Amino acid sequence: MQLTLRRCVAGITTLSLIIIIVTALTSPIDRQVHLTWLPALALLILTLSLGLLFLAYLKLNLVRPRIIHILLIVSTLIALLIQVWLSLHIVAMGSLDPAAIRLQAAALAQGGQHWFRYFSWYPNNVNITLILADLMKLAGQVQGNGFGHFLNLIGFIHIDGTILLIWWFLKRHRGQLSANTFLALSLLFVPFYWYALDFYTDIIVIIYPALLLTCVDLAASSRTKKRQLIWLALGLLFFTIGYLIKGNTIVFGLAALFAWGLSRPTSRRLIGQLILTALIGGLLLIAGGRVSQQLAKTMGYAPNPASEFPTTSWTLMGLNPQSFGAYSQTDIDQTTRLGSASANQRAVNQALKARLKQLGFVGLVKQFRQKIITMWSTGTVGAFLWPDHFKQVPKTYLKHQAAFQTLVANFTQVLYLFSLTTALIATLLEIRNPHFDQLLLQLGFLSILFLHLFFWEVEARYALLVIPFLLALAASGAPKLVTQVALLKPQKKVTFSLLIFLLVANLGPFLVTRSWSRPQSISTPVTNQSVPGYFQMSQLTLKPGQHLTQPLQIPERFNTINCSDIAKTGTKVRLTLIKNSHEVGQARYPGLITSPAYLAAGQYQLKLKNISQQSVTVSVAHSPIIRLTTNPIEQAPNYYFKFSVTSQQNQPLINRSARLIILLTIEILLIGSGYYLYYSKK
Repeated sequence: MQLTLRRCVAGITTLSLIIIIVTALTSPIDRQVHLTWLPALALLILTLSLGLLFLAYLKLNLVRPRIIHILLIVSTLIALLIQVWLSLHIVAMGSLDPAAIRLQAAALAQGGQHWFRYFSWYPNNVNITLILADLMKLAGQVQGNGFGHFLNLIGFIHIDGTILLIWWFLKRHRGQLSANTFLALSLLFVPFYWYALDFYTDIIVIIYPALLLTCVDLAASSRTKKRQLIWLALGLLFFTIGYLIKGNTIVFGLAALFAWGLSRPTSRRLIGQLILTALIGGLLLIAGGRVSQQLAKTMGYAPNPASEFPTTSWTLMGLNPQSFGAYSQTDIDQTTRLGSASANQRAVNQALKARLKQLGFVGLVKQFRQKIITMWSTGTVGAFLWPDHFKQVPKTYLKHQAAFQTLVANFTQVLYLFSLTTALIATLLEIRNPHFDQLLLQLGFLSILFLHLFFWEVEARYALLVIPFLLALAASGAPKLVTQVALLKPQKKVTFSLLIFLLVANLGPFLVTRSWSRPQSISTPVTNQSVPGYFQMSQLTLKPGQHLTQPLQIPERFNTINCSDIAKTGTKVRLTLIKNSHEVGQARYPGLITSPAYLAAGQYQLKLKNISQQSVTVSVAHSPIIRLTTNPIEQAPNYYFKFSVTSQQNQPLINRSARLIILLTIEILLIGSGYYLYYSKK
């Protein structure tokens, strides 16, 4: 029975991976960040090329394992140096949820008791806010570059700890080759580095599923009852902490229970163990929730029940075709602003029934497809959404942001496709008798997939949680693959045919990116203040003829200023840009100032004036503790406009020389790999 169920899990994993591979190849779409993707054929060619490099890596591991060992040590040291450099040169935060917890934590760290209304809507972010407030107290700082560097290092510690735990897990079960393969894939996965620069639940919680997996694995292999109980107790503790930081990690506990049950012969004792463990886990979650609620209460947290979203509202948003299954403000406004928790729940239930009836079976299948595209189609897993508000960042990055994001996104997409394909092969190789370690990885992946597909809304960043599991699943098949590589015999015809095909085929991506080398309109960030005022519900009222002025220190030449929140006010206000008491720009469209010529760097002022005959409210960010820009609004200290200053210019996205260097690098690696793979002496 257990073997049949394990095969079913492997079969479902296989089908899921095939669907995601096809989606990632044909429909890479980031719903929140505009990125320029290579066509499907180009992505396929590059993925096949990476596959050839991987085969050469496996062969080299057979012939000269010491070389692989040295290369990985050097690569790991380089990666650690990159992490340190990034930690010390970038200070940033996300403009939405990460900004909300940052501003709230700063207030708590300095003794404040008032909580933003945002936390009545999203109580799931209360615990991470309390953690950040404690870190601020520990560091004795709430802002500044030094504190930003400290938070960056914490992010990288969580990433590196996760990688180390799964590396050790694979080494125990699959050997050095699988562990090293996982390490190589993880070092190349750029989104890990970017997410570490933004202190939020996504990066802080990532280590807890790995801790749970490690504890369950050690408990399963323990020879004494005492050790088994100790590891299970630790696993339950990490499971509870992970859940309190981010609720969707609850599915990893269920996955661990299933894996434990499917790896042992059925007996009354086993069933009793599973039920008892589930009960203890449930009690720990309840107790942990009560303790965290009480702690938040002592810090002044008193949510309004009428503002809380019913749990089913997340299911409702996931079934919204207009939002592609992502967060829908329209759904929230229509169903959770009715004055009481019971009225909100009734409205959500009615809307959910109506939406299910409207979609029907075919519509539901189409919606599930859209949700898979939203969450699983890109290897970047939403990394470029946050951070987007920088206090310290190299000017070179801002100047070449579009090119950097394009290259990284497509490189990561190729690595993502390769990892998914290798994970598929690893699953198929053991589909007749899946081992316990693979079962844990497969169930961890499927648990997050099905939670968000069927019961929750989706965002690309939610997939980050299982990327370590997917990379580990991809690496788990390396020992069997290396056996196949060892059987390869040098055949000149096959060698030349394969090499010529890939060498010629790689001209395809080079040719289809010719448009990247032609001048096109590119928006280069200069400076910004991206934090909105919605989570504080902060507004300022302007009487007729009254104005607000905010000084701006703009470090580079520019020609566009966009104030999206001011744009919502429409034509009732006039936005102008002033330098040395002279007007140098005026908004032709609400909230948008453009200049036909570049304006020089320097000190400017944004002036917003009410030109109507009625009072007007303007949405602004309120930050009394953390300074969001150099200077706040002069007439309202601690308040800030939301704005972005950019340089719009016609220039190549990626110049021809850079594309040529990339092509030559790929061709040289292919020639070297092909030669070594087929002509090595062993």
